[in-house]
Amino acid sequence: LRAEKLNMSSLRLFFDAFSQPSRAILLLLESNKVQYQPCLINIAKAEHITNEEFVKISPNKTVPAIDDNGFHLFESAAILKYLVAKYSLPDHWYPKDITRRAKIDEYLSWHTANLRLGAAGFMFNKVYNNYILLLLLLLILLVYISS
Repeated sequence: LRAEKLNMSSLRLFFDAFSQPSRAILLLLESNKVQYQPCLINIAKAEHITNEEFVKISPNKTVPAIDDNGFHLFESAAILKYLVAKYSLPDHWYPKDITRRAKIDEYLSWHTANLRLGAAGFMFNKVYNNYILLLLLLLILLVYISS
């Protein structure tokens, strides 16, 4: 993130760059040069659960989330729509035309219910199954050595 983002903007973005929805918000903000204060929430360290300030902003304990001068919002689709409206961003981000907007809403709903869920399952299996397999092999080795 660029150094000028560390200003005292009233918009605070709580994110983890490992999170695809967080990256979508970062892309929108950076592409449109919207000033914000980045607030890293390290999911790998369970900060989304243990950071009391963050839990007040995102009761679901999910990133991304924003605090815009006391207005709290979580869920990336809601945040994207809010930011486009608040900062009057170009129409191609979220069109004013109702039929084009409906198609984007349709995709965002499908994406959340299908693609994100499937991708999360894939990543969990890729990352944690290998870790679990390694732990099982170590356990077998320890049992073998100790017998």
